[in-house]
Amino acid sequence: MNTISQSTIDTVIAITAALILSACSSTAGLTTGKSQQMAQSTESSLIKDAKISVDFSDEGVKIFYTTLGNVERIEVYGQAPAWKGNYAVLAEADAMDKLVKFVYGQSVSSSKKVEIISKAIDMAKDESQNTSHAGDGSIAFTEKQLQSTLQSGAPSSVKDAKSKRIAETVDQTMINTVNAMGSHGRLSAVRKVRDELASDGKMYVAVYQWSKRDQASADYVRSLMK
Repeated sequence: MNTISQSTIDTVIAITAALILSACSSTAGLTTGKSQQMAQSTESSLIKDAKISVDFSDEGVKIFYTTLGNVERIEVYGQAPAWKGNYAVLAEADAMDKLVKFVYGQSVSSSKKVEIISKAIDMAKDESQNTSHAGDGSIAFTEKQLQSTLQSGAPSSVKDAKSKRIAETVDQTMINTVNAMGSHGRLSAVRKVRDELASDGKMYVAVYQWSKRDQASADYVRSLMK
């Protein structure tokens, strides 16, 4: 009967141990690789779906949209002298007038809006940019900030072209939205979200908002009344 030597047993144990360690290392590498891929995918998704807000302060309009071109809401600032008895009505009328002029390119040309909106999308996607975040988590820009960046003469890229197409979608969505709002004889689905007295109490300022949720609620109520 053949007897296995101790040296042979030691050799087998050493080889087995090496194979196990190699397998564990490969498994760990695969797990790490998958984790990194998932993290990168999640990060990419977050960047791709980032919410953006652009404040056109001179026009009294602020728009909220995503890098995919979905318009979430529009805020408009209306104001009127606080000493007038119907200041709330006048402020609402002022807000509606600003919204219509803005959307139809009467206060800011459509091409300029597209340029600014697309630049915001580019900057939101660029991790190297120092951008601020608003309280709602959106990446916040102002029109003046974006105008300054555009005037710096940065070269165009393929990303710019894609962002421009998305920005054109955002602009068209706003136009379609205002058309739908005004089809009932007045701008519906707009509600006042906050107000204040400014200029030492001489000016009444109110913020009116349109959102997808508000529009859906208005459409639902309207369908019940038919």
